[in-house]
Amino acid sequence: MAPSRFVVEQGHLLAFGRAIGAPPPGRAGLAALDPPAPVPPTFVAASALHDPEHLRGLRSTGPLAAPPDGGSLLHAEQHFEYLAPIRVGDVLEVERTDGRRWEKKSRHGGRLRFREVITDYRFPNGALSVRSRMILVETPPAEGMP
Repeated sequence: MAPSRFVVEQGHLLAFGRAIGAPPPGRAGLAALDPPAPVPPTFVAASALHDPEHLRGLRSTGPLAAPPDGGSLLHAEQHFEYLAPIRVGDVLEVERTDGRRWEKKSRHGGRLRFREVITDYRFPNGALSVRSRMILVETPPAEGMP
C-alpha cells in the first residue's frame, strides 16, 4: 500500500541525492532558494519510504509482492509523466490504481503475465503533479518446482 500523503522534506531530499550520487545542493539547501528549487524528477519514487509496510521483514509488499503461484516477478519498465514541479515543503497525496493487464507466450513456452500499476501524485488541491506507470511481469514457476 502506498502512503496516502507525505511532505517533501529537505532531509529526505538530501538522502535521495546521496543515493543517486547527486552533488549536495549547498549549505542552505534547495528550500532556501526563493522560490524553492524543484526536486529531482524521480524523487517521487522515494515515497515508498513513507509506507510503513514497505519491505517489512525484507519482503516486497504491494504490487512488488511475489506472485502467489510461486513464479517470479520482474520490474520491467518505469515511466514518469511530469505535469507540475514539486518543491521542498509541498504536500503530495498518493493514489495507486491498477492499469492494463495482458499476457504473452514466452520463447520457452511459459505464459508471461504483464500488469501496469499507476501511481498519481497530487497536490492537496487535486492538481496532478506526476503520474508514474510501472510495468511488472509475472513469470510461471520453473519446471519441477513446487
